[in-house]
Amino acid sequence: MKKSNSTIHPRHYFNHIEYTPWPLYISIWTGLLVFFLLLYINKYESVRPYILLLVFLGLLFQIENWNKDIIVESTYLGRYNKKIYATLTIGFFLFLVSEIMLFSGFFWAYFDRVFFLNAFIDNISRLSPSSHPWVIVDWYRLPVVGTLFLVTSGYICNFGYYSFRLGIKDSSISSLVLGIALGVIFLCIQEFEYLEFALTMSDGVFASLFFLLTGFHGAHVLVGLIMLCTQLDRLWKNEYTPQRSTGLSFAIIYWHFVDIIWIFLFIFVYWFNNTKSTNIITTLNYYSYFF
Repeated sequence: MKKSNSTIHPRHYFNHIEYTPWPLYISIWTGLLVFFLLLYINKYESVRPYILLLVFLGLLFQIENWNKDIIVESTYLGRYNKKIYATLTIGFFLFLVSEIMLFSGFFWAYFDRVFFLNAFIDNISRLSPSSHPWVIVDWYRLPVVGTLFLVTSGYICNFGYYSFRLGIKDSSISSLVLGIALGVIFLCIQEFEYLEFALTMSDGVFASLFFLLTGFHGAHVLVGLIMLCTQLDRLWKNEYTPQRSTGLSFAIIYWHFVDIIWIFLFIFVYWFNNTKSTNIITTLNYYSYFF
């Protein structure tokens, strides 16, 4: 019996990719993580930090399973053609657009309140009168050190990517290892800064926005580090070629996105709130009463 043309030649280039349940599972675990995080922030006694850790590890497990299926389909079974890689690229850049919109909303809230000092510095009476209540930490101390580490990490990872494209695998692996180490140091610096910070998330609008912006950025740094570690493992297993390394390209682009967001944070949340910048804010607020 002669096979039909639809059996020999699939009608669509996605037809030979098998069904995967992992996106649904990832959505469920992400919802659980957000749910328990909100309960923990609102100080529900039944929610402990280890519960958040277990849910986060469960989410990572689902992501890892999906990543394994993608690697098998693309690398070992060869089911990804040029059109599928093109759709993956478009999907990744749409994901970056959604991330840009997310941080744009956070910065919008920040700039909407930064020029209204009465709302911006409320609930901070416990601070000493000699301190500027809307100044966080000196921008030239921990923040600038963390900035140097993160930007240097992006540069080194970029160097590793182009080294791999040129066929220098050992240099690429060592560069990724160093870049990941610098990213981990950046997270440690941010954690140390949180321990030194005088305010909590409930101490006014500024403190809430500070933890919102830096906390979400720290979460994105963690995601970027997981992506880089995954790509390092794939490089070590020879799953990439200089001509076909889409996953590595996505990870490096995402890491640069994290760098750019942090530069905006450093300029407007740290540097803009030093002593000289607060004089500008006070002057603008003074003249705003006449208009």
